[in-house]
Amino acid sequence: MPAVWAVSAGICLGLAILGRQTYLIALPAFLVLFFLGPVKPRLLALSLLTTGVVSGWLFYIWGGLVPPSQAKVNSGLQPEHLLYSLAYVGSATAFISPRWLCPKDWKTSVIAAASGTIVAVSIRDHGDPPARSLLLKLLGDEVGYTCGMIIFALMGALGALWILNTCTVLWSRSDDPFQVFAGVLLLSLVMAPVMVSHLFSSRYVVGLLGVLILVLPPQRSSLLAVRILIGSALGAAILWSYYQT
Repeated sequence: MPAVWAVSAGICLGLAILGRQTYLIALPAFLVLFFLGPVKPRLLALSLLTTGVVSGWLFYIWGGLVPPSQAKVNSGLQPEHLLYSLAYVGSATAFISPRWLCPKDWKTSVIAAASGTIVAVSIRDHGDPPARSLLLKLLGDEVGYTCGMIIFALMGALGALWILNTCTVLWSRSDDPFQVFAGVLLLSLVMAPVMVSHLFSSRYVVGLLGVLILVLPPQRSSLLAVRILIGSALGAAILWSYYQT
């Protein structure tokens, strides 16, 4: 039975990699399980071998991580994409488990506010904020510098709170191999967009939400369904407005 689970895990990871190359970052995360010792090396090797069989053929055909026609996608690193990634994962967490983003003390609040300001100032194009297509539908041509600054500042603050609180919680769970693995995998997926040089897309963050829920289970309350409904409606509205432009 353990071998069946190992093969199943390898198949799932292989399919995830076929769907989005950023899941390749999960392979180094498996080393956490090897060093922490909760999984037998032969089962870990079986899982990784299965992953290679399921997804490796695609990269062999491409001759790399991307198709030859899209070599520019893998042509360099974009550190600013980490800021976007943290901002988006922090925003998603606000719907799933808002208590996760509560500042632990006044120092955390100051760091979050400063980080939000730095992010807002460092973004190059304030006229192109997240969900711009939806904002144009709602506000018309009034979406400009000030609106973009406010949005980027808020998302930057959420991103700072998210990384500070997440690292603190994961450190407190360092004696739990599963939580360490899930945490390393989540942080790796958050950083993965840095390797996509041509653009940043919120799709990269959406792809890690399954792992996000493993690390921070949804905050159970009477408002959970309302938050999920609002988040889903907002996402649908953004998609609708995007394809209407």
